[in-house]
Amino acid sequence: MSSLPSSALAETLSFFDFQPAPGVVEFLEKNIEVPERVSPNQPGRFSTLQRPYMREPLECFQPKEGITDLWLPWGSQAGKTTVTAMGVAYLIENDPGPVLWVTPSENFGRSWSSTRWMPLIEHNPILAQHMPANADDWKHLEQHYDRMTMNVVGSNSPANLASRPARYVVCDEVCKFAKATADEASAMMLADQRTKTFREMAMRIRTSTPTTAEDEFWLGCKGADMRQNHIPCPSCKKPIVLNHVLMDQPDDLEALRSSPEDSEFTLHWDKEKARLDDGTWDEQVVQQTAHFRCVHCEYPVSDHEKPSLLLLGEWHPLHAGKAKNTRSYQLSSFYSPDVTFGQMATHFLKGKNLFGLQDYTNGWLGLPYHESLLEVSDADIMALRSDYRLETIPKDAQITAILIGVDPGERETHWTVTVHSLTGEMWLIDHGTVLDVSDLTELQKRTWPIGSTGRRRAATGGFIDSGYNTTKVYDFCRGSQGFFHPTKGSKAAIGTWSMTPVRSHPGITLLTYVDYTAKCGLYEDRVAKRGNPRFYLPDDIGREFCRGFSSQKKLQKRTERGTVYFWKKVEDDHYPDCVKVVDIGFKAMTAGLN
Repeated sequence: MSSLPSSALAETLSFFDFQPAPGVVEFLEKNIEVPERVSPNQPGRFSTLQRPYMREPLECFQPKEGITDLWLPWGSQAGKTTVTAMGVAYLIENDPGPVLWVTPSENFGRSWSSTRWMPLIEHNPILAQHMPANADDWKHLEQHYDRMTMNVVGSNSPANLASRPARYVVCDEVCKFAKATADEASAMMLADQRTKTFREMAMRIRTSTPTTAEDEFWLGCKGADMRQNHIPCPSCKKPIVLNHVLMDQPDDLEALRSSPEDSEFTLHWDKEKARLDDGTWDEQVVQQTAHFRCVHCEYPVSDHEKPSLLLLGEWHPLHAGKAKNTRSYQLSSFYSPDVTFGQMATHFLKGKNLFGLQDYTNGWLGLPYHESLLEVSDADIMALRSDYRLETIPKDAQITAILIGVDPGERETHWTVTVHSLTGEMWLIDHGTVLDVSDLTELQKRTWPIGSTGRRRAATGGFIDSGYNTTKVYDFCRGSQGFFHPTKGSKAAIGTWSMTPVRSHPGITLLTYVDYTAKCGLYEDRVAKRGNPRFYLPDDIGREFCRGFSSQKKLQKRTERGTVYFWKKVEDDHYPDCVKVVDIGFKAMTAGLN
């Protein structure tokens, strides 16, 4: 078989259009006009000039980008539904395929389709040319274009979700969807399954204002690269992210529960002028004086500077190294050109003082919310101080045991020394760090003075958390000849503690305790409520020790099976862990379990 000469091949190929698809933003700004019916406030030619943060998420719809999963946890009025609608409009002309658009309910979908989507298609010739000639094929919930079909379904209709294969699946306001049950997967999962036929050619788009950190939508967002929009400070030029607090992680929002005067907030207003005599806020003054404060140089960014700064914004991943075909973009309402810093401040204050902060956190910051049942404050810690000094045993303490609590870590090992009375009272008398558990041998030899009596006492035993470097902890405990005991926290929801022999290390036993119960006994009963038996701290206790305690929060989350209670995971809680293991260890000792 002879091959075609190159000239003939070129002539043959010229009959086919192999032009790559245009850029998404380029196509939309050239061809799409937003009718007044769809956008009464901003009708006219579509533009990203006021919302430049839309550009990169929009380009994810271009086939050459190869994006299969797009997550948009955005605050109110930022334009997440606009991004999705414009992206699908681009696909109709440039890369058509079956679309399944899922909304919280069928009525919601019908309303959106009739008032926002269908008028957009009809108004723009480049999209209208693909509409069907037969009116019966152009309905609110089912639209047959010339090269594709689009179905709009409610999340509360599993039958519709399960029967429609799609190349593109849009899940809009996912957190309002029907949840998973014992008999049925969640609506988002059912919708995702419709793309199996198209494999790597499929694309799944999920948008929502998040609800809780345990919701499947937020877990999906965190599983991607979690991009944040960085703009330069007008003064120091360093990158800043427009959000309410300076965050290391996008769901680390516990600072919102503290006083509005806290310095860690980036949203500020004139506190002196705005505070009224009765303690409430003058909303007008808050609006007029609110500004965003740079976290680097404290420069007050004003509303009139925001438009030019947004043009310089760049998206950067918070979680590097994630799959390249999966993207998530987290954005607060601070970025919206329709929202001022003053409006954000007043919404925050109304939520804090009247309704709680969940709506503000979810709807305006685009972040998940934890409902707190109990929080240990700095004031709670300071209230535990008593009339004795660090490294001294109170002379009136009824000494039954002096115990060393140990929390080994990768970089250093934290320890505490506590005095315990037979009735359960506990006094912290010392704390510190060593490089390794083997260095604790020196601590066993130390003694502490009893007030000014001239007498001294040494520790009588100790408990070590064995969660890190377990074998080494077991080896050390066995070598201590019964002085130190290994401990391990359990994730069980109920129970107290138990003692079991360690088979790999004959002669030592492991104290296993329910972590939730132990934390309730220490942080809630002894610290926050200052109940009996009492826990005392020396009057010269330092902030380094207190920091881990004042970060403790008891939370709850609501699931299909009921309410679940748990303690927030805290990274820097080494000293509280030391006290926790000796607290539970002493209870086990006095119960005769060891």
